[in-house]
Amino acid sequence: MKKLLIFTLTCMAFYANAQVQVKMNDLIIPDAPGLILGDKAPTMVSKPSTPRAFSASLMTLAEGGAIEVSPYWLSNKPNYTYNDFIDEKFPFLQTFTFSVATYKEKNTFGFAPGIRAQLLKLYSKRGHQNIQKKAGDLLSLLSQGTTINQDSITKANEALEEASQQGLFVVEFAAAVLGKSTEGYLKNLNFDKSGTWLNIKWQPAKFPVGLVGLASYSWKNHTSSQDSSAMDFGAGLKFAKAKWDLSAEYVNRRETGGKHYDRLAFAVNYAINENIVLVGSVGKDLSGVNNIISLLGFKVGLSRNVAKNQ
Repeated sequence: MKKLLIFTLTCMAFYANAQVQVKMNDLIIPDAPGLILGDKAPTMVSKPSTPRAFSASLMTLAEGGAIEVSPYWLSNKPNYTYNDFIDEKFPFLQTFTFSVATYKEKNTFGFAPGIRAQLLKLYSKRGHQNIQKKAGDLLSLLSQGTTINQDSITKANEALEEASQQGLFVVEFAAAVLGKSTEGYLKNLNFDKSGTWLNIKWQPAKFPVGLVGLASYSWKNHTSSQDSSAMDFGAGLKFAKAKWDLSAEYVNRRETGGKHYDRLAFAVNYAINENIVLVGSVGKDLSGVNNIISLLGFKVGLSRNVAKNQ
């Protein structure tokens, strides 16, 4: 996994784009579903976002990591416009990703493939109007011919990107299956746990704090014991400003046998640049012994998805 991240960083220069185009991603890269299912992610209440063509993460203290690919964005979309992106209410294809997460825990190796996609994306009337205004400001700057001011264009692009995250309601589906092996890496994996979940995001227009909700169901594949499945319900508050993304979340897990656990966590994401994000979280995890969450890592996005300005 570490070699993969080094390769990713090395390749970034080849994906630099000198043209003025509209970016369509958050700075913050979401956690892979497999890391969430294995309880190795900084957050369980994940904020839906438009995926990168390729991204990778490494959670150093958990000795885990993941790679994620969005097939739709692996090829150029010369006819895809920013209006297409904003007006698409059912962006399943544009947001579908496949990921693989791995981690080590004592003498156990975990391997967890997963998928994620947005089922619904809606803007409020005010949010949509704000996006159109910011897009108009950018197009006005681009029409100035030889007098184009690159700094002004960069600021206008950033303002448009920020506006695209306001007045937004998103429903996202994710699923993963977790295999474990005590014999080393991919040998004799036993896929004994599966999970599905919905993340729901509401970000009011012109308001810095967003609300994210979680509903998930996980189960053990090869057992009929009473505690073989569990339901999770949670909510989180998200605050994003410039390069910072702060969150607080609460999750309640109820097993079919009657046991229930709580998770309370605080997470910080800091974007060093548009492709590298540092992440850390602390708090109380889902466990009967009140164990403490302490995760530190970083995420890398190999490319940013862009659309035509018109």
